Amino acid sequence: MDFDFSEEQELLRHSLTRFAADRYGLDKRRHYLASELGYSRDNWRLLAELGMLGLTIPEEYGGMGLGEIERYLVMEQFGRCLLTEPYLASAVLAADLLLAADSEAKHVDNWLPRIAAGEAVVAAALAEPEARYERCHVGLRAQADGQAFRLTERKCAVLYAEHADALIVSARSSGGVAAEDGISLFLVPPAAPGLSMRPYRLADGTPVADIIFDNVLVGEDALIGTPGTAYPALSLALDKCDLALSASAIGAMRAIFDATLAYVQTRQQFGRKIGSFQAVQHRLADALVRIEMAESLALRLLAEEPAEGTAHRRLRAGLRALVAETAIEIGHEGIQLHGGMGMTDELDVSHYHKHIMVVRSLFGDPDHHWRRYATLARAA
Repeated sequence: MDFDFSEEQELLRHSLTRFAADRYGLDKRRHYLASELGYSRDNWRLLAELGMLGLTIPEEYGGMGLGEIERYLVMEQFGRCLLTEPYLASAVLAADLLLAADSEAKHVDNWLPRIAAGEAVVAAALAEPEARYERCHVGLRAQADGQAFRLTERKCAVLYAEHADALIVSARSSGGVAAEDGISLFLVPPAAPGLSMRPYRLADGTPVADIIFDNVLVGEDALIGTPGTAYPALSLALDKCDLALSASAIGAMRAIFDATLAYVQTRQQFGRKIGSFQAVQHRLADALVRIEMAESLALRLLAEEPAEGTAHRRLRAGLRALVAETAIEIGHEGIQLHGGMGMTDELDVSHYHKHIMVVRSLFGDPDHHWRRYATLARAA
């Protein structure tokens, strides 16, 4: 199995490395996070000019039409530089939801070109407090009202919702709260009457918001695709999002390892560099093996023929769980080998670990994904 990247993919990686070197660093990142948006509009426009926002969007909608391998490379580099821009929320999750669910392309024609051009940020409001990461658990109700729908209930931890131009909202138009059938997707303006937000920041500074839908009225034209049939599209988009999150965590792990290796080669204790101690060398070697194993599993999944069957979904769930657990362990190792300084905001390693903590819990923690892996293994 060939794990080598093509020349074009290596050029993509190189361009992103230059972008990170020019636009990122700890002080710049702090400045971006301290702004009202929580990210840089200039960086967002530059990412659009580089084609990153339309990377996997089909060419007919203004994108580059590339695949998940290229997205993996992009997300890995973004994990290395701790990107603050809403790439995952808008260019990955929202774009994939529109492509998978909008069979008539009535919203795709309007929103995908704007996402690719950096003219719009679309947020996906999917998570609910009572769901415990279960994808089919949707309690927000969409009650038919003539040719319209009334949305009632709430969503939680919606990435970049406060300043989004539109929200993709999962709602239950029929069936029980945990049924796969009966889930619909709606495109809702953030300023809709009855919609209110409580914005806050996650541990790594990512802007999110809890959203209350108090009898929010949306027209029939707000439906994305056929009502009650959104679960397959929702599940597919979240599977792809899981792979993107795994890539980001692998990039962060690489950055932690590199920073820790550089530190132990300069920090002296008992008259010697601490990297010369065999115990430290063993810990670093073990950390590198864990990172290589996680990345190898990701590349194996990417090297396979694209598939949406049970076996492929099982691999994605297993990769997500393994990477999340490994990333937390690598973060702990990096902090411990840095000593007390590793806990402070003065060093990059603490910021990477905070990012890993957030990635670990977005759309499912390791326990959830191991359960999915076991369920899909039995089904296969």
